Amino acid sequence: MVRALEYKFKLHLTFDKREQACPRLNYNKHLQITETWDSAIYGQNLYGLGARRIGVTTLPPTGCLPAAITLFGAGTNHCVARLNKDAISFNNKLNRTSQNLKSKLPGIKLVVFDIYQPLFDLITKPVENGFFESRKACCGTGMIETSFLCNARSIGTCSNATNYVFWDGFHPSETANEKLAQSLLEQGFELIS
Repeated sequence: MVRALEYKFKLHLTFDKREQACPRLNYNKHLQITETWDSAIYGQNLYGLGARRIGVTTLPPTGCLPAAITLFGAGTNHCVARLNKDAISFNNKLNRTSQNLKSKLPGIKLVVFDIYQPLFDLITKPVENGFFESRKACCGTGMIETSFLCNARSIGTCSNATNYVFWDGFHPSETANEKLAQSLLEQGFELIS
């Protein structure tokens, strides 16, 4: 499976006197990203080598990651709309590019797995989805709530990770991943039919 996050795109900081600095996708790079995606499937000959079933994931709601809220939320506990808008823009371009590839490559089954909406739903409706906390991570210390040393015995780790949407500032918890996996499996039936 090709992942959208594997594509290299550069962020640049936009400074606004009214708002805190917030990274934004460089829109000039979006064309390069979709060209790279097109090239990865077609130009680099995956299709020519026989690849006919390909899946790619969209970007998640990056503005709702606990680390993004901490760093760019300007003191609020809300998703950073600008980051989510950029992720949606990227995902729309990825979908259009994928549709274009489907139309020009006979026999290809190309699925864009939407991770954005299922994760956004878990974050914005935690109680309805069986969670207690969706803005703060279970594991982590300091401002960003993430650590490469996170484990169940780390100082500051919550006592019940199943109550949290996020394990650390960037990664969903195991329970959230189980719910996300179910959604992705349902979307992937086209690849196996």
